[in-house]
Amino acid sequence: MNIFIVELRKLNLGCHVCGIFLGCLLYADDIILLSPSVEGLQEMLNKCFEIAHFISLQFNVKKCHCMVIGKCTRLR
Repeated sequence: MNIFIVELRKLNLGCHVCGIFLGCLLYADDIILLSPSVEGLQEMLNKCFEIAHFISLQFNVKKCHCMVIGKCTRLR
């Protein structure tokens, strides 16, 4: 699962706190993506899909959720 962290960090997207990348949280087979923008989140999700395809992993779409918080929360 480390490949997700490495590749997402390379995108230079996601949340950073005090210069530390906190764009994804992984626990066992779960992954949480954190981004300050919906566009950045979509790019991160696209990268995760690409990685999962590369390592022959499938996402369970029935367990996937998206939550947006803030004033500009309109999804396109």
